[in-house]
Order: sequence, then structure tokens, then C-alpha cells
Amino acid sequence: MRLKKIICGAALALSAALAAHAGVDFTTGTGATNAIVPNTNIMVFPTRADKQFVLYNLDYRTATNGLLWMATGKQMFTQTQTNLSASAVTNMVNSTNGFVPGSLLVLEHNGVGYVAGLSALGQTTNANTFGTNIVLASGGWGVATSAGDNIYQLGTPRTIPLLAATGTNQINGSAIFAGDPGRPVVVMMGPAITPSALSGTGEYR
Repeated sequence: MRLKKIICGAALALSAALAAHAGVDFTTGTGATNAIVPNTNIMVFPTRADKQFVLYNLDYRTATNGLLWMATGKQMFTQTQTNLSASAVTNMVNSTNGFVPGSLLVLEHNGVGYVAGLSALGQTTNANTFGTNIVLASGGWGVATSAGDNIYQLGTPRTIPLLAATGTNQINGSAIFAGDPGRPVVVMMGPAITPSALSGTGEYR
């Protein structure tokens, strides 16, 4: 009888744990050196409808002292015209209110996140491209955009100094960084001097 109670208790505990994690999506990202933001390894964890991304594990390797940089998207904007060129720097958007020149932005195109620097804001009176535009740093998004793509201004980052190490190091915690609900998270490490590597694991809650 006692064994039966123990088994039943364990089953109930497992059931409760599974219920608590219902709807949780686990994901792993790998950083890649980025030509748009030079000398960095970058991971972008894109949005998933109304869910919050929480990062709880990072593996990194850096040949020199560096900095880990983590930020979440804040205000959302919308691309209003298609750019067929992946390197186009002028992008038409629904509004420029809230954009800060010199900051980093995230574009979400077909479920993938791309990072670019914002150089300037502007207006155009050209009848063919009338509207509001932003001017990106050289190289643009690195992908051809579509009307309806979302663009996010990144918020104030959390930073962690990193010491040079030839082996792989880890940072673990229940929440190294938590993004805003329904917003992307960007993780960067720089300077990315060979050999360097960055990967992370987290979940959408």
C-alpha cells in the first residue's frame, strides 16, 4: 500500500511538472560572425506569438577579453515596401517615431531575425516611394525585405564582461536574460577574434 502511494505521488508530481511546462518551447541558437555589425558573434531569438523568451544557458569561447551583450526588442514598426536588394540601406516604414540613430534594430523576415545599425531618419517626397524612411548602416539587413515585415528598436542591453579563454566556458542560470513578451532577443559577443564561438539555449514561455 505504501509503495502504491509513493508511485501515485510521483505520477502526480510528474503530471504537475508537465502541466507547468505545457506550451513551453525550448530552442538553441548558434552565433555567427556578422558583417553588418563587424567583429561580433550574434544570435537572434525571434518572436513567438505572445510568448516571452528566457535565456538560461550560454556557451562561449573567445580569444581575447570581450563583452556579452543582451537586449530585447521594444517598440515595433512595420516595413511598408519590399526591398529586392539584400544590401539596400533605405527602408520605408510606417513611422520613425521612437527610432534613435546610432542604435541597433532587428528585422523579422519569414520567421528569422536580422540585425542592422540605424544611421539616420528621413522623409522622401518621391512620388514612387512617398512616405517615411530609415537609413541603415552600410550593408543593410543582409536580406531582401517584404512589406509587412516587423522591425524592432532594441532596448537597453545587459552586459557581462568576458575573460579570454581557449576552452569553452558556460554561463548558466534560471534566467540569464528575459525578453519582453512578444519581442525578439538579441545576444552578441565581441570582439569576435578567431577562435571564437557562441551558442545559447532558452525557452519561450
